Amino acid sequence: MCPGLALARCKLDWPYVPLKIFICDDGDFMRGRQTCLNHWLLAVIFALAFLSGCRPGNVQEEAAAPHPEEISPQGIYLAASPLIVKPGDEVSVALKSDRLHEIKAELALGLSCPGIGLVKNYGRLKDNHARVKIPPDLPAGNYYFLAADPKFRVNSGVGTYAYIHVVNPDVLPADPGKAPRRLVATATPLYSRPEAAAPPYHALSPGAVVKVLAVKEAAGEQWYWAQVNVYETGRERAGWLRAAATVPVTPENYRTAREVRLRPGAKYYEHERFHRGDLGAPGEWHLADEVLWIVERREKMVRLRPSGDIVLAVDKDIWAAEADLVYFRGDLREEEEH
Repeated sequence: MCPGLALARCKLDWPYVPLKIFICDDGDFMRGRQTCLNHWLLAVIFALAFLSGCRPGNVQEEAAAPHPEEISPQGIYLAASPLIVKPGDEVSVALKSDRLHEIKAELALGLSCPGIGLVKNYGRLKDNHARVKIPPDLPAGNYYFLAADPKFRVNSGVGTYAYIHVVNPDVLPADPGKAPRRLVATATPLYSRPEAAAPPYHALSPGAVVKVLAVKEAAGEQWYWAQVNVYETGRERAGWLRAAATVPVTPENYRTAREVRLRPGAKYYEHERFHRGDLGAPGEWHLADEVLWIVERREKMVRLRPSGDIVLAVDKDIWAAEADLVYFRGDLREEEEH
């Protein structure tokens, strides 16, 4: 071999290809031939480097820049203004994107609270924008606007959310982790504000279990802003109700509740199959946090109604063993199996 060996490498799309350049000192003739050969090899190296998107001598792999056709168009998102508001303030909300023409379905606008869900259904979102009012006496905290189908079904949201912050020194929210649960003793409406003249969101039946998140005195009466369980899609999951319509959950009354959970792994049957007496191949329950409504009891079996948001192989009521029910225990213990 000749002395003065030089080695050049280029990182290609295939494994390293070593190309060798020999430099010899055996005379002008050999030097001329060698120079010609080296120029040819260098030309090959640079050509390969250009075609493979790398640089000679750089053995670090470089991230390829995306081609223009690979870059996605601007995403769909909601924009809200202003971002810091008080109850009763008006907010402009608009759905923005260069892809709005792709949205063919009818959309509705809602205001939601993290950890709770929908707290105000504003109805249809016309022409992709709206000017709406923040509900009166809404407790302070972070909320977000979302656009979804009119029933606000699971995974029906379009675009990213628009977050706002509500300032309300008159109503301070309770710590959700320490909020007491109360049992609805008499049928009562759930209101948009702590006032009997306010339009109700919907009604709560006796046996419902609510989580109290804020308290306010209004016209000499105590009101609770509470998280509630709903069984129809598109219904508000928090609102104001009279404190007098509820009682504390106690060891004596907690099993009178009609809202329960089901033990994970419990067997359940679709209502129609159970009604026909077909008890083969039951389903297995895995939604530990899902709250269900007790519709009826029959010989140690219970008919349960899931919420409209739940994604199951069935879309109606189910039957399960009474022994698999998990009851709320208020602030004694979070829950207890039957």
